[in-house]
Amino acid sequence: TSHSSSSPGEEGGDERRSQSSSFTTSTSHTRTNDAPPQPGFRRGVYLYDTTNVAKAHRCNDRLEDVVQGLFEGNPLLTVPPAWKLFTQCLRSAEGEEPRDPFLYHTPKWLEAQRAREREKKHRGWFSGGG
Repeated sequence: TSHSSSSPGEEGGDERRSQSSSFTTSTSHTRTNDAPPQPGFRRGVYLYDTTNVAKAHRCNDRLEDVVQGLFEGNPLLTVPPAWKLFTQCLRSAEGEEPRDPFLYHTPKWLEAQRAREREKKHRGWFSGGG
């Protein structure tokens, strides 16, 4: 005997699933050209100059310190000191940013500076470190 309705485990349900899965895995948006797109161009139209690169704000590392403070323990205790340094940096003139240490974030320029200092300190075995 055959059944008029099919459940998901029977042939009719499998046929329905295969139709929906073939729809989701279709590759209708394939690129004809395998070359990577060039920055500044879209569909052959020049959009913007790619030689100008955005420069990070002078207080960007202080802001990253605030964001890192959100994830270090209790934010009610960790964010206010970092926020205070961030706002001091924003209010200061260029070149007069606060020299206080970063609380949670170590910027790449500071890591590089510390590595140079360590290298200078341990330069020679007989040189006495200087």
